Amino acid sequence: MNDVCKFAQSKTVAKDINIINFVYEKDACFKQSFFFSACYGIYLVTRGSGILHLAKNDYDISQGDLFFTFSSKPYYIQNLGDLQYIYISFIGLRVLSLFDRLKISYSAPVFKGFGFLSERWQEDFKNANDCNIDLVCEGLLLHSLSYLCRQNEGKTNDTGSNGMLELKAYVDLHFADKDLNLKAVSQRFNYSYKYVSNAFIALTRIPFSVYLNNLRLNHAQKLLESGIKNIQEVADSTGFSDAQYFSKAFKKRFNQTPTEYRKSHR
Repeated sequence: MNDVCKFAQSKTVAKDINIINFVYEKDACFKQSFFFSACYGIYLVTRGSGILHLAKNDYDISQGDLFFTFSSKPYYIQNLGDLQYIYISFIGLRVLSLFDRLKISYSAPVFKGFGFLSERWQEDFKNANDCNIDLVCEGLLLHSLSYLCRQNEGKTNDTGSNGMLELKAYVDLHFADKDLNLKAVSQRFNYSYKYVSNAFIALTRIPFSVYLNNLRLNHAQKLLESGIKNIQEVADSTGFSDAQYFSKAFKKRFNQTPTEYRKSHR
């Protein structure tokens, strides 16, 4: 498969995160010498292994690793075997405050155990186009950084916590599946129903059913704002098998029926 690079239109607001491009590197064969980039980069390794060479240190990278490159700092990436990765390059003054908050630095650029994000990254890359690439990439970037925030808080120090992050990422991606529920994800990840119920509350501060319902209703809200008129279609697209139940849940959440909400946001 050939490499694919998608470019975003430039912004002018320096305080924002400005997306430059979104690249799926499927044939990572580069000249083995340092070079400088004007952009920052966030990378997710989807396959194989390699070495991230920096000026003073080298870092092993392999499938599931999240790593970063830095503006005006020398680096190169060596392919040790079938190395593939997806990356977003970006600039903006906000980057510095985010990196400082999350302890991301040129001397600590690699983070292990983020393979659970791979499906989300590949799905977002597939769906990115000229109209939405800046929004898709910024959302994906912040979504990925949010897991680093949890790691820094000491919530991913054990296998169980890492497993719950992977489970949550799966729910975030598959919320529209009508068969998705606590029992189904417990079985998929080989956890007991009770363990997932308690661990999910510890992770998100709300029960699984409430979290899933909120995901579905938030997506339904966006569909209605886009002008979709058929309430059954909206219900089907967000994981509700019954339009009547969907309407009832939507009104409870937003104090309007789906029809009323759509009309008010026409």
